[in-house]
Amino acid sequence: MTDGRPAPSDRAARRRAIEADGSVLVQAPAGSGKTTLLVQRYLRLLALADAPERILALTFTRRAADEMRERVLLALGAARLEHCPSGMNRETWSLAAVARRHLDALNLDVERQPSRLRIETIDAFNAWLASQLPISAGAGSALQVLADAAPCYEEAARRALAHEEDDEFGAAVDRVLAIDDQRWRRLLALIADMLPSRDLWLPLLAGRLQGSERIGRSAARARAPAPR
Repeated sequence: MTDGRPAPSDRAARRRAIEADGSVLVQAPAGSGKTTLLVQRYLRLLALADAPERILALTFTRRAADEMRERVLLALGAARLEHCPSGMNRETWSLAAVARRHLDALNLDVERQPSRLRIETIDAFNAWLASQLPISAGAGSALQVLADAAPCYEEAARRALAHEEDDEFGAAVDRVLAIDDQRWRRLLALIADMLPSRDLWLPLLAGRLQGSERIGRSAARARAPAPR
């Protein structure tokens, strides 16, 4: 990108990313203008939606969310001007102008109500989602985002191991403890250390459990006597 304008080599790709109706995966190195592209896509959607809340933009950090919201509001403010101000990306200004006209037609002023722009972190969105379904989430109303999840992983591991000895899982825990000379704390720490990367191994474990259940049902049907 040069002078706020995309290079000819990636102009078509950027245009497709902005105008696509479906999902888009953007891969580019740092400093290549990914945030600018996201802002432009957001402004285009803002010009189509009947309410700003219908658009959800998720980021990993509060800093990124604040920066994106600031850029959107800055572009909408600049869209009041007759010409694109110096230093602003012309494509961003053009998209903001269209979005500005659409919002004005709906009698909406997001500059005075910036909270209507749903640009937030993944953690904040998950907390909001859980608060909408407190019973299903099993969390009540006192929800908070933790910066350090380690205590939660330890508690989850402790609860996972707290099974009766006479059930199948409890027997499996006893076998593992017997192999490791009854080192409960070591087993607890190992499970807690695994939980942050559960997205990598939990689908495999769930698949094996489902396969075992299907095998068990098939064996049960094979042992069942034929009806007379």
